[in-house]
Amino acid sequence: MATPSPLSRPLLRSLYPRSCVSGLWPEKVGKVVLVSSAINRKSRDQDDLLELTKMENMEDLILPKTPHALRLLMAVTMKRQLPIPVFILNNFFHSLCSKNMDEQRELLRNIQEERASIPPLKQDVLLIWGQNDEIVRLEKAFELKEILGLEKAVRLEVIKNAGHMVHFDASNRFSKIVRNFLRSY
Repeated sequence: MATPSPLSRPLLRSLYPRSCVSGLWPEKVGKVVLVSSAINRKSRDQDDLLELTKMENMEDLILPKTPHALRLLMAVTMKRQLPIPVFILNNFFHSLCSKNMDEQRELLRNIQEERASIPPLKQDVLLIWGQNDEIVRLEKAFELKEILGLEKAVRLEVIKNAGHMVHFDASNRFSKIVRNFLRSY
């Protein structure tokens, strides 16, 4: 694995901290931004989501096997729904979603296994959440803020009228929040 530059840099992270540079080289990362991160998610949260979507397992929801399942995933993750024509959705699905399925399944399984522990972060942390996030509910943001706040100051920004894909639903507001946080560096 290559060593990052010696400059201390902010890190925008939307997945899980075990594979996060801030944990590997804390002296190289000045700030961390976590966006709708499911690191403190419990199995009952997953059950609620599966009940909401009428899906049997998380793999079927997160890794859609048909264009129809992709539309369902988009409906659950985004508050702002775009009227996407069927032929565009089908093309998108066949060109991006249906490739490398085995690798995607393995990545999803690894992510689910990583949830067990949340490593302490030494950096300033910004949490960004969509108020209407159905994938990782807003109460998880407050819980994560408490967990991470034991080591360092943690700021939580909740964006109204946004879902799990907050950067899509409110891209201007999202960018402004991240920029302001990083500028205060």
